Amino acid sequence: ITHPPMAAPRPLLAALSVLGVFAKQPPLWPQRFSAKATEVTTVPGLKSWTYSGVFYYDYEAGGNLWKHGAGQMEPQCIEVNPASEGKACHTLTTSRNGFHVIVPAERSCCHWGRDSLNTPVRPDWLVASNATFVGSKFIGGVECEGWRADGFNENTYYATADARRLPCQIYMGGTVTKTGVITAFAW
Repeated sequence: ITHPPMAAPRPLLAALSVLGVFAKQPPLWPQRFSAKATEVTTVPGLKSWTYSGVFYYDYEAGGNLWKHGAGQMEPQCIEVNPASEGKACHTLTTSRNGFHVIVPAERSCCHWGRDSLNTPVRPDWLVASNATFVGSKFIGGVECEGWRADGFNENTYYATADARRLPCQIYMGGTVTKTGVITAFAW
């Protein structure tokens, strides 16, 4: 005689969840996406910048492009070309030849930094970094789950809580500025 499998009692499932048996897993980045982005960079005692642009990511093609709009204070743009503050400035990262800073108004481009440190983020960077779940919050009216994965910077990343797991926001701080850079993505 065979019997259908019994479902686990609800209290048992709840207890296993609390014990971490069914712990949340960090999301993978989509292989390819683009999104409107708003960044806030604050340098204590100096000033705060808020600027908008678009972020393009294509891991299979080996690159990502930030198109920072007018009013930007992208640290790499300013380091390479101090006169670029406030002008549109783009940063291109490729898996083949590193990081580039482009200032369209000046028709200038230059290679920046060490190639080994400036490659596109891997889609599994949160998993590879053993990211820890930090909770949920609403960003732009969308429920998002947060993950902490430190590397060169202190990184806290939020992805939509739905099955799409799209980027909502990322905070990178501690190295560039003590208060960090907050980037919010809009879909």
